[in-house]
Amino acid sequence: MRDSENFAAAAGELIDEVQSTIRDDEPAPARERRSPWVLPGVLAIVFAGVLGWNLWLLQAASPRLSPTEARRADGVMVFVATQAVEGWVAEHGRVPENLDAVGLGFTELRYAPSAGGFSITSSQGEAPVRHDRSERIDDFMVRMGVAPPDAESPEGIR
Repeated sequence: MRDSENFAAAAGELIDEVQSTIRDDEPAPARERRSPWVLPGVLAIVFAGVLGWNLWLLQAASPRLSPTEARRADGVMVFVATQAVEGWVAEHGRVPENLDAVGLGFTELRYAPSAGGFSITSSQGEAPVRHDRSERIDDFMVRMGVAPPDAESPEGIR
Protein backbone atom coordinates (compact mmCIF):
# COMPACT_ATOMS: atom_id res chain seq x y z
CA MET A 1 0.00 0.00 0.00
CA ARG A 2 2.93 2.20 0.48
CA ASP A 3 3.64 2.32 -3.19
CA SER A 4 0.15 3.50 -3.98
CA GLU A 5 0.35 6.23 -1.32
CA ASN A 6 3.71 7.42 -2.68
CA PHE A 7 2.32 7.31 -6.21
CA ALA A 8 -0.78 9.36 -5.18
CA ALA A 9 1.37 11.95 -3.37
CA ALA A 10 3.77 12.22 -6.31
CA ALA A 11 0.87 12.53 -8.74
CA GLY A 12 -0.72 15.29 -6.61
CA GLU A 13 2.57 17.21 -6.55
CA LEU A 14 2.95 16.82 -10.28
CA ILE A 15 -0.61 18.07 -10.91
CA ASP A 16 -0.01 21.11 -8.63
CA GLU A 17 3.23 21.89 -10.48
CA VAL A 18 1.55 21.65 -13.89
CA GLN A 19 -1.36 23.86 -12.81
CA SER A 20 1.06 26.42 -11.38
CA THR A 21 2.98 26.47 -14.65
CA ILE A 22 -0.22 26.86 -16.66
CA ARG A 23 -1.37 29.82 -14.48
CA ASP A 24 2.00 31.54 -14.87
CA ASP A 25 1.91 31.13 -18.65
CA GLU A 26 -1.55 32.70 -19.09
CA PRO A 27 -1.43 36.39 -19.79
CA ALA A 28 -3.23 38.54 -17.24
CA PRO A 29 -6.48 40.00 -18.54
CA ALA A 30 -5.83 43.45 -19.92
CA ARG A 31 -7.43 46.27 -17.92
CA GLU A 32 -9.23 48.84 -19.92
CA ARG A 33 -7.41 52.14 -19.49
CA ARG A 34 -9.61 55.23 -19.29
CA SER A 35 -8.68 58.76 -18.71
CA PRO A 36 -9.03 59.65 -15.02
CA TRP A 37 -11.24 62.59 -16.04
CA VAL A 38 -13.96 60.63 -17.84
CA LEU A 39 -16.12 59.81 -14.81
CA PRO A 40 -15.83 63.26 -13.15
CA GLY A 41 -16.50 64.90 -16.53
CA VAL A 42 -19.64 62.86 -17.12
CA LEU A 43 -20.86 63.53 -13.58
CA ALA A 44 -20.24 67.27 -14.00
CA ILE A 45 -22.23 67.34 -17.24
CA VAL A 46 -25.14 65.44 -15.65
CA PHE A 47 -25.05 67.72 -12.57
CA ALA A 48 -25.05 70.87 -14.71
CA GLY A 49 -27.96 69.55 -16.77
CA VAL A 50 -30.05 68.67 -13.70
CA LEU A 51 -29.24 72.00 -12.04
CA GLY A 52 -30.12 73.96 -15.17
CA TRP A 53 -33.38 72.07 -15.58
CA ASN A 54 -34.36 72.73 -11.95
CA LEU A 55 -33.52 76.41 -12.21
CA TRP A 56 -35.60 76.68 -15.37
CA LEU A 57 -38.52 74.93 -13.67
CA LEU A 58 -38.28 77.19 -10.62
CA GLN A 59 -38.21 80.31 -12.75
CA ALA A 60 -41.13 79.16 -14.86
CA ALA A 61 -43.21 78.16 -11.84
CA SER A 62 -42.42 81.02 -9.47
CA PRO A 63 -45.62 82.92 -8.77
CA ARG A 64 -45.58 86.67 -8.76
CA LEU A 65 -47.06 88.37 -5.73
CA SER A 66 -49.94 90.72 -6.26
CA PRO A 67 -49.42 94.27 -4.95
CA THR A 68 -51.65 93.44 -1.95
CA GLU A 69 -49.68 90.28 -1.16
CA ALA A 70 -46.37 92.13 -1.53
CA ARG A 71 -47.59 94.87 0.82
CA ARG A 72 -48.70 92.26 3.37
CA ALA A 73 -45.33 90.50 3.08
CA ASP A 74 -43.60 93.83 3.72
CA GLY A 75 -45.91 94.36 6.69
CA VAL A 76 -44.98 91.00 8.16
CA MET A 77 -41.27 91.81 7.71
CA VAL A 78 -41.76 95.17 9.46
CA PHE A 79 -43.73 93.40 12.21
CA VAL A 80 -40.92 90.87 12.80
CA ALA A 81 -38.35 93.66 12.97
CA THR A 82 -40.57 95.66 15.34
CA GLN A 83 -40.95 92.71 17.69
CA ALA A 84 -37.20 92.10 17.66
CA VAL A 85 -36.51 95.75 18.46
CA GLU A 86 -39.15 95.76 21.25
CA GLY A 87 -37.50 92.67 22.77
CA TRP A 88 -34.12 94.38 22.59
CA VAL A 89 -35.57 97.50 24.25
CA ALA A 90 -37.09 95.38 27.05
CA GLU A 91 -33.70 93.76 27.67
CA HIS A 92 -31.48 96.85 27.41
CA GLY A 93 -33.78 99.70 28.42
CA ARG A 94 -33.10 101.76 25.30
CA VAL A 95 -33.61 101.59 21.54
CA PRO A 96 -30.77 100.08 19.49
CA GLU A 97 -28.72 102.16 17.09
CA ASN A 98 -29.48 99.87 14.13
CA LEU A 99 -31.16 96.59 13.21
CA ASP A 100 -27.84 94.76 13.18
CA ALA A 101 -27.68 95.25 16.97
CA VAL A 102 -30.80 93.10 17.37
CA GLY A 103 -29.52 90.42 15.01
CA LEU A 104 -31.53 91.34 11.94
CA GLY A 105 -29.82 91.83 8.62
CA PHE A 106 -32.88 92.95 6.67
CA THR A 107 -31.44 95.19 4.00
CA GLU A 108 -34.96 95.94 2.76
CA LEU A 109 -35.80 97.87 5.93
CA ARG A 110 -34.90 101.37 7.02
CA TYR A 111 -34.66 101.82 10.77
CA ALA A 112 -34.77 105.28 12.33
CA PRO A 113 -34.24 105.56 16.09
CA SER A 114 -35.51 108.66 17.84
CA ALA A 115 -35.68 110.01 21.37
CA GLY A 116 -39.23 108.73 21.85
CA GLY A 117 -38.84 105.41 20.06
CA PHE A 118 -38.19 104.31 16.53
CA SER A 119 -39.75 103.75 13.14
CA ILE A 120 -39.21 100.95 10.66
CA THR A 121 -39.99 101.36 6.97
CA SER A 122 -39.92 98.78 4.20
CA SER A 123 -38.13 100.22 1.20
CA GLN A 124 -38.88 97.61 -1.43
CA GLY A 125 -42.47 98.13 -2.58
CA GLU A 126 -44.07 100.90 -4.62
CA ALA A 127 -45.87 102.09 -1.49
CA PRO A 128 -43.49 101.77 1.48
CA VAL A 129 -44.85 100.18 4.66
CA ARG A 130 -44.02 102.16 7.79
CA HIS A 131 -44.54 101.45 11.47
CA ASP A 132 -43.82 103.97 14.20
CA ARG A 133 -43.45 102.86 17.82
CA SER A 134 -46.24 105.25 18.83
CA GLU A 135 -48.73 103.15 16.81
CA ARG A 136 -50.15 100.03 18.44
CA ILE A 137 -48.85 96.92 16.73
CA ASP A 138 -52.39 95.47 16.49
CA ASP A 139 -53.55 98.57 14.62
CA PHE A 140 -50.57 98.27 12.28
CA MET A 141 -51.33 94.61 11.55
CA VAL A 142 -55.01 95.37 10.93
CA ARG A 143 -53.97 98.15 8.55
CA MET A 144 -51.73 95.67 6.70
CA GLY A 145 -54.56 93.16 6.43
CA VAL A 146 -52.71 90.61 8.55
CA ALA A 147 -54.55 91.05 11.83
CA PRO A 148 -53.69 88.95 14.86
CA PRO A 149 -56.59 86.80 16.10
CA ASP A 150 -57.47 89.06 19.05
CA ALA A 151 -57.34 92.34 17.12
CA GLU A 152 -60.50 94.08 16.01
CA SER A 153 -60.70 93.93 12.25
CA PRO A 154 -62.20 96.63 10.10
CA GLU A 155 -64.99 95.55 7.81
CA GLY A 156 -63.91 93.23 5.00
CA ILE A 157 -60.63 92.04 6.54
CA ARG A 158 -60.74 88.58 8.04
